[in-house]
Formats: sequence, C-alpha cells, structure tokens
Amino acid sequence: MLPFWSELHFSGCDLYEFPHLVPFVNVTSLLVIDLSFNNFNTTLPGWLFNISTLTDLYLIEARIKGPIPHVSLRSLCNLVTLDLSFNNIGSEGIELVNGLSICSNNSLEGLYLGGNEFSGPIPTWIGNLLRMKRLGLSFNLMNGTIPESIGQLRELTVLYLDWNSWEGVISEIHFSPIPLNIGESSSLTVLDVSGNLLNGSIPSSISKLKYLGVINLSNNHLSGKIPKNWNDLHVLWTIDLSKNKLSGGIPSWMSSKSSLERLILGDNNLSGEPFPSLRNCTGLSSLDLGNNRFSGSIPQCLGKLIALSSVTLLEFDDNPESHFFYSERMELVVKGQDMEFDSILPIVNLIDLSSNNIWGEIPEEITNLSTLGPIPTTNQFSTFNDPSIYEANLGLCGPPLSTNCSTLNDQDHTDEEDDEDEWDLSWFFISMGLGFPVGFWAVCGSLALKKSWRQTYFRFIDETRDRLYVFTAVNVARLKRKMEANGVHG
Repeated sequence: MLPFWSELHFSGCDLYEFPHLVPFVNVTSLLVIDLSFNNFNTTLPGWLFNISTLTDLYLIEARIKGPIPHVSLRSLCNLVTLDLSFNNIGSEGIELVNGLSICSNNSLEGLYLGGNEFSGPIPTWIGNLLRMKRLGLSFNLMNGTIPESIGQLRELTVLYLDWNSWEGVISEIHFSPIPLNIGESSSLTVLDVSGNLLNGSIPSSISKLKYLGVINLSNNHLSGKIPKNWNDLHVLWTIDLSKNKLSGGIPSWMSSKSSLERLILGDNNLSGEPFPSLRNCTGLSSLDLGNNRFSGSIPQCLGKLIALSSVTLLEFDDNPESHFFYSERMELVVKGQDMEFDSILPIVNLIDLSSNNIWGEIPEEITNLSTLGPIPTTNQFSTFNDPSIYEANLGLCGPPLSTNCSTLNDQDHTDEEDDEDEWDLSWFFISMGLGFPVGFWAVCGSLALKKSWRQTYFRFIDETRDRLYVFTAVNVARLKRKMEANGVHG
C-alpha cells in the first residue's frame, strides 16, 4: 500500500531533478510541498498539477523555467499559498495565475512572484482573487498603471509592488471602491510601491487603511504635500517617502504618533521647521531629513527621542511556512556614495540632518540620546601609529613618519627655486627662437619691398667695404715702411 504523506519538504537539498514520487507515494494526500532553493533548471513536472488537495506550494529560487500554461493551475483550486519567487518563469508568467482566478471556490491568500522578470501590466482579473491577503510582485519588469481592481482585494494585508516600472498615479480610485465600513476593518499592514515611476500626489484615501503599519513610497516621482489626514493610522510605525518631489512641511499629526519608529523623508523639497511636529515621537529609531529645505534650529526637545538609532529588523510571519518577511533596508550617502545597510542595520546609529538650512548650536540635550553612543576613543585609533598605513602619501610628514616636516619644507623651497630657474631658461630659448626669424624678415622684408631703402643699404655696404679696403691698404703700407726703416738702421 502506498504511504499517505501530507507534507513534503526538500528545501535546500541541492537537487537537480524533481523527486519521482508518483510510483511510491499517494500524492493525492499531499497538502504542502516545499522544494525551494534547489537547482532544477527545468519546467514543472506534470504530476505536480494533479495534486488537487495541495494547499501550499513553495518553489522559491529553485531555478524553475517557464512557460507554465495557466490551464495547468485550474486543478489546484485549493491552493492557499503559492510562492514562485526568484525563478525564470518567463515574461508572461503572471498569466499563469489566471487559471486560479476562475476557480469557483478560490482560496488563494498568498501569492509571491517577485524576481521573475515578468513584464507587462498587472491583469485586471487580479481583483477576482477576493481572499488574497499577501501579494508580492517586487523586482520584476512590469509596467503600465496599477489596476484599479486591486481595490477589490478587501482582505489584503501586504502589498509589494516595489522595483518595477509602474507609471501613472496612485489615485483615490485604488481605495475609494472600499466602503467606509470595510475600510475601517481593512487589514492591510504593509504597502510598498517603492522604486517605480509613479507620479502625482499621495492619495488621502490611504487613511482608510486603519491597520497600516508600513508605507514605503520611496524612489518615485510623487509630488504635492504629505497628506494631513493620516492621523487615524494609529499603528503606523514606518514611513518612507524619500527620493520623491514632495513639498510643504511635516504635518502636525506626526506629533501625536508615539508609535512611529522610522521616518525617512530625505531627498525631497520639504521645508519649514521639522522638529515641532516630531516633539512627541519618542519611539523614533531612525530619522532622515537630509537633502531638503528645512530651516530653523535644532531644539532641545530632540533629546526626548530616547529611542533614536535603536534600529531593529522585523519579520511578518503569519505561519512558519509562509517564507514571507518584511526586511528593512536603509540607503545612506556616506562620503558621496550611496550605501545600503540591511543585515547590519541593527548597529547603524545615526541622525541625518544634512543639506538643509538648519542653524544655531547643537543643543546639550542631544547627549540624552544614549543609543547613539559616545565617540569611540579606544583601540580603533591605535592603527594611526602604524607608518605603513600612510604609504604613497608623499606630502605627509611628522610622527609617526620618519620624514621631518622642516626638511620637507626646505626641500619644497629648493624645488620651487629650481622650478623658477627652469622656467627662466625655458623663456630664454623661446624668445631667442622667435626673435631670430622676426628680426631677419623685418630687415630683409623691408629691403625687398622698398627700393630706396635697398639702394641706400647696398650703397652703405659698398662704402663700408671701400673704407675697410683703404684702411687696410694704408696700414699695411705703413707697416712695411717701418720694417724697411728698421732694417736699414740695423
């Protein structure tokens, strides 16, 4: 008799082919299959689509190839979770879910298709998956506008559409189909559409998502102001609106958000005095207001943010089999370079107020931010005494280097004098080289062009020659006479 198995787990086994289960196992009893993190490098086997009892299928980063015909999934209407993240299913892979959308008793709650290079828009039938709670389409090549039918997913708790090429706006229509009584009971906790091409303003209807904890709209082209009606988002703990074109100030409702832990507003056009709106945000662990147009001084109330820089990595995990988590990442500009911190985020302690118009003294109360830590003064500076770390810096001198600064200054002075001598000598040869042809053609050219000058010049030459000849002949004759006279008297 074939054994009845309810779960099959071969995750991370470095398999190169799918297990041949059909002859040995009663696959009709299987509920959970996890074949993630393997090296299949092939398409899905046919027997997999015959397991109508299957509720959870995990094939994360298993090198699955497409295409997968959407008709293949019609027999898997009992699926609750389908995770095909980070494979190579093909550009039209999103259509495979269409087979599930037509199930009369569709039970799909978690769909993860991120990192598959899917292209094209989200099909409108996505709104037919009415039980959908978690939808992840991150890191694909999808484009077009976000369909309004997403607003029909009233049980949605997590929505990841980040790092695609979405265009258009996030309009009220995406949320307005949700009636007020439904909006108040909506369980959406994470909204991440970062890294796209979205424009327009942030819709105020997001305030209907009462249980929203994380909103990430960063790296888009959003403009306008931060909505003023988010005061009803009582559990909101992460706001990332960085790298957009937002203007205006920080709304006053933030002053009542004691639950707020991360506020990332860098790289916008925000202005005004930011700190009065943050005076009661005592739970803040990360604050980024850099590269805006904020003004004013740093107030003493900043010292009340006692949790600042105590950053944590949080996971959302509905059950041990979900393989779904929200991992916080932070991008910082360090010495002009964009750097991303993820796995070491818990030890990144900072306040970023750079590139603003903030003035005045740094208040003494900032020392109350104990989690920032003191400036280290222990062994990490001991390497400064090692001369080898200064190699190839020829201009350095003084301890611990052997080069004496006074000797280096004398050498620099000597080098400057040598440079001046070389400069003078160079100019001498340049002027001589240019002066000869200029002088030659100035004389010869004028003689060739002016006849009277030419006649006068040659007459002068002839007269000079005659005078030299007469002078020489007279002096020679005079010398001969003297020599003859000396010979007679001798």
